[in-house]
Amino acid sequence: MLVLLYDLVGRNSIRNIPKERRFLVAIPGRPPSQINIPASILTCMDDFSRTKVSSGQEDAEDNMSSNDREAQQKGSERSLLFPPAVSLGRALRQRRKEIGKTMRQVALEAGLSEGFISQIERGLSTPSLISLCNLASSLDTSVEAFLPQAPQRSNSMVSHASERHSYSIEAEERVYQLLQRGFPGAKLNSCITHMPPGYVSDVTRHEGEDFLYVIEGEMHYEVGDREYLLTAGDTLHFPASLPHRARNVGSGEARELWVGTTRIIPER
Repeated sequence: MLVLLYDLVGRNSIRNIPKERRFLVAIPGRPPSQINIPASILTCMDDFSRTKVSSGQEDAEDNMSSNDREAQQKGSERSLLFPPAVSLGRALRQRRKEIGKTMRQVALEAGLSEGFISQIERGLSTPSLISLCNLASSLDTSVEAFLPQAPQRSNSMVSHASERHSYSIEAEERVYQLLQRGFPGAKLNSCITHMPPGYVSDVTRHEGEDFLYVIEGEMHYEVGDREYLLTAGDTLHFPASLPHRARNVGSGEARELWVGTTRIIPER
């Protein structure tokens, strides 16, 4: 009704609202007749004409719950640790050719398969954080050479959950929370990894020791020729020189705390 009257009155007429106006209205099947439009309806029509129609996005934002807003804020605060897989693979291949190493040489030194190196360079696969460290070492450089944004390298004996930064390889893939070293020259390094259901890591090996604590979920680990099924609260400690791989076999996200002697981010 308001839309019909708005069309009859017109925007300019509404701006100068009289006490009452008469309009000729044609109703099908009946002779034309005049009706009086009170000032109250005209005022309502004017208010309607001034009303801003919100977009779907604004409506969605208005209806967003506090939990959704918090999740959106956390997602926006997440930093991209690695560049897209194609860009990362291109950078690794370029560096390998610069120093004159073959794919086979890099694979042997990094403890990875030659086929997996090929997939990384072609942008078909992305390495885990440890594997990228091994690749950087084989390519005579640091892992930061392949990162668009260098993680923080400060030392702190205390790590507060609310102050940690999250880094992801891909949008819906592994998410890392690098924990700060307690003091300069510390031997241990640590990281909390979030893994989606169905996630399977690459097979890797490197120097030092690895200690794993499953915080949440159900994880299946292959270490050497043995297999282990761990749930929340279980731990695994092994020589990192053994080939090892992890997979999330649960129905939800899994989280693990990794502590090892492998230096992920070099000190200043």
